[in-house]
Amino acid sequence: MWTTCGTLTLVFLPSDNREFGQHMLHSDIRKPSDYVPLTIKVGIVETNTDLSFRSISKDNKKEEKFLAALISSFFNINSSTITTKEELEGVVQQMADTFERSWNNHMKLKHITKHLKKWWNQDCTTGLSRYHASGDLQHWKEFKTVIWATKKNFFNDKYMKSQPQIRNPRT
Repeated sequence: MWTTCGTLTLVFLPSDNREFGQHMLHSDIRKPSDYVPLTIKVGIVETNTDLSFRSISKDNKKEEKFLAALISSFFNINSSTITTKEELEGVVQQMADTFERSWNNHMKLKHITKHLKKWWNQDCTTGLSRYHASGDLQHWKEFKTVIWATKKNFFNDKYMKSQPQIRNPRT
């Protein structure tokens, strides 16, 4: 039977995790509470913000060619004799294959990396990742706003550093 009320907090540390490889309990600095301070060494590794994605730019010739090829290929798929589930699945698979082929023939692989643009920062990466995850137009607009502000701050700082100190000619 417990004679006092207390809180039990469990901290689980995997023994094979290098980031949390070293920890130490400081039972000698226990204050009036039941808690014992815990120190954990956390290895922080620089993250790489390299991102790549496939796209077809909107409202250009490549998009028109992609859509034309896709429509033309869909017309060649015979869907008039579907009578079984297997035939339906076959037609759907043909459509998926057609879309993939057309996409791969017309898309462009783009790489966005922090090494390409000196002004790129974590906010840019976060905004871009959010847009890629959702595909939402509002997230794209937010990403573009972040890019604009980041570039503005970066280049304003560069400009201010490149200018000599303005002095009063009378002094």
